[in-house]
Amino acid sequence: MLVAHYYDPNLAIARDRWFKAIAAERTAAAYPNPPLSLTPLYTTNAPVNISPWTVDIGAALRLITAGKHGDRIAVARAHVEAARYTFMQAEWAIDAQVKNAWLDLVTARRRQLLLEARVEDTRALFDADTAAVNAGQSPPFDAFATKRLWNKAMNAVVTGRAATARAQQALANAIGIPDGRLAKIRISATDRISRPRSLPPESQLQTFVLTQRADVRADVLRYAASQFRLKLAIAQQYPSITVGPGYRWDQGAHRWSLGFSLILPVFNQNQGPIAEARAQRTLRADQLRALQLELISQLKNAVTTYRTAQRMLELALQRLRDDQKQVRDDHTALTHGQIARTTWLRARIALVQGELDVIDAHAQLLHARLRIATLIEHPLGSDTAPNSKRLHAMSWSCRFPSATT
Repeated sequence: MLVAHYYDPNLAIARDRWFKAIAAERTAAAYPNPPLSLTPLYTTNAPVNISPWTVDIGAALRLITAGKHGDRIAVARAHVEAARYTFMQAEWAIDAQVKNAWLDLVTARRRQLLLEARVEDTRALFDADTAAVNAGQSPPFDAFATKRLWNKAMNAVVTGRAATARAQQALANAIGIPDGRLAKIRISATDRISRPRSLPPESQLQTFVLTQRADVRADVLRYAASQFRLKLAIAQQYPSITVGPGYRWDQGAHRWSLGFSLILPVFNQNQGPIAEARAQRTLRADQLRALQLELISQLKNAVTTYRTAQRMLELALQRLRDDQKQVRDDHTALTHGQIARTTWLRARIALVQGELDVIDAHAQLLHARLRIATLIEHPLGSDTAPNSKRLHAMSWSCRFPSATT
């Protein structure tokens, strides 16, 4: 994960925008520097024994009224927090991408192991049918059909290896490491994955979506920034005062002055910027509501997909239990000479297909779970996420649900 966070360009862009917002906050907090003027004057017809020089020194100190300085800081600070949450969401997106790619690789490796095992069984079945045909115990069509089954099994292995290579490349791209290092990850054919924990109540998931997501929080802060901007626009109706202390050295005389200036709100009272700020605040509120409605819709679809995948996994496990029982019964019958070896081999081939169905159903369930975790941007305790230490060690054992769990 750390490697993916370091190299991902989208995260770098979000981080740069965050730093830019921090710099903008410093700019907003800075008080305007006072100008200083120095004006020397020379009198060409000055009387004798009187200096012809007059020197004017003046400054202008701006007094910001009506809390406008604090409002500018509040606007900038809200944008800083919004940029920080945007950065956090970019991290969540990277984590979700890595976890989904990891799950795809684990699933592809598991499928590849089973597909290779099925090739051995179909080859043994083809040899047995060929021997039966040569002995005149079976019609030639049986050997032909078994040969086609064997060819399909070998084609499935080729397809599975290609899927594994694609998944491996996708994971390498997601975490930013060379593709070759992922080849060292071990996927065990005998370990099991425990079933995912049950989901929290849907009302709790909706609460997380509406309150904990980084983009929702960022939009809330942008709305707060628009509120402060409206307050600032209203405060602009009250002019700031410029105080101008001055000093004049006039032919030996010291003269001091203190002037005041302000902009008179005669032709307008800042109605245009106020209307723009009010419209911007309304826009931010509508955008926040639209985002929340869209997230609720996506969450409901994700929960429905999860429950459907959960049901599909239960059905696949039930079929797998039936296939396992059939293999055990056929093996017992084979040892007692009640059935031919080809019958037992066909049961084993059907068992492999059942295991493949369980792998696919389990992967769909975990993808749906990751989708929900990504939507609420809160971990669900899924055991499919790659451990950072194991990632660094490049060793991980895939766990897979058995028919007895």
